[in-house]
Amino acid sequence: MRHLHGAQEGRHLPAHGRLADTGPSAEEQHFTRTPGGRLSLTAAGKDFFDEVALLQRELRVERHAGVSEGEYLTTLKVLQRFIHNTGGHAWHH
Repeated sequence: MRHLHGAQEGRHLPAHGRLADTGPSAEEQHFTRTPGGRLSLTAAGKDFFDEVALLQRELRVERHAGVSEGEYLTTLKVLQRFIHNTGGHAWHH
């Protein structure tokens, strides 16, 4: 299985358990603002996005091995009914 590299780069958990900055923020590394104020991916941000997208596809294939699309949808519907029956609100269509 692949793992993301750099997701927490520049950050660590100090003794009190909260994330502390030790370098550039994710925003500074992965986004830039256009003169009009819109966010845009930096080259590093595009690379990170591509890495995350690939990992997501690989994980979906791994998780769905041997499970038909029908079985997957039935499982989601049953789990959603459990949530609904216990007062939760997590309905996906």
